[in-house]
Amino acid sequence: MRGTSTVLSPHVPRDIPTHPDLTQIRSIAPVVEFLFSWAPLLVTRATNPSKAPEHPDVEVAQVRVGASGIRTLIMRPKNKSITDPLPTVVWIHGGGLIFGTPEASAHSTVRLVTDLGLQVVLPQYRLAPENTSPAASDDVFEVLQWASTGGDGRVDTSRVSVGGNSAGGGLAATLAQRAFDAGIVLRSQLLVYPMLDDRSNLPGAVHPPHPAVWTRYLNTYGWRSYLGKHADAPEGAPKYTVAARREGLEGLAEAWIGVGLQDLFYEEDVTYARRLREAGVKCDIVEVPGAPHAFDEFCKDAPVVKEFVESQLAFFKRTLA
Repeated sequence: MRGTSTVLSPHVPRDIPTHPDLTQIRSIAPVVEFLFSWAPLLVTRATNPSKAPEHPDVEVAQVRVGASGIRTLIMRPKNKSITDPLPTVVWIHGGGLIFGTPEASAHSTVRLVTDLGLQVVLPQYRLAPENTSPAASDDVFEVLQWASTGGDGRVDTSRVSVGGNSAGGGLAATLAQRAFDAGIVLRSQLLVYPMLDDRSNLPGAVHPPHPAVWTRYLNTYGWRSYLGKHADAPEGAPKYTVAARREGLEGLAEAWIGVGLQDLFYEEDVTYARRLREAGVKCDIVEVPGAPHAFDEFCKDAPVVKEFVESQLAFFKRTLA
């Protein structure tokens, strides 16, 4: 795994073997890709986890946020006084902008609560294609506004960060942009193989030769579902919809971006990291050789996944201290 010293080349060869810790993905990926290619919306929504994780040290609550009543899951340590304000991460779930639930992401954020003592706020944003842009962006921003002004009284408003994986990582990136413009101070943004750039579907886009799990077909389906009439438009989409289309990145919160070299999003992710650095934003970039999209979800106990997760925990531990 390569850390913050990595040279960000725009065209790193990625026709490389699957990481030895992740070989089981070879048998899983074709099945996932086949199901998604048959009926992506039907399959993904039918298989969404709907139950929050149960942990003896984690308290789970559900609230409705804002005028539209956005369903929001809250996870916090049980051993904290009910009056203690907590450093808080607004975490956005993945799902290609077309599926996903807070409960699905809650399983991967439990350690933020148990290991770091953080509060995690997970909004259920409106999904495409029923709700096109900027619906999801508006929803997560409304929840961030709620958290940044104290939430239910348990948020340390001086220590708020955002994060997410895949499509949730892309929404977290736009959320960091919108927060800056609105004067909301974030400690950091953590983006796990984020879905950042709809232009990956346009002619001339660079792709890894063998992306697994999340393919170009699925990516096109997700972006077109979300962008609606703005899909595949060279001139762009509504503001705060596509993170990579923002021209100026100066002043944004410190970032961590992690992605595998076999991920469809590799190119757009390292490019965004480079742009952040060029804009003067501190950014850690972790590139995992031989890792496809969502590799950490399929191989949770693999050594390379544990290292990947530990890097995220260390980032939040430092930026939310």
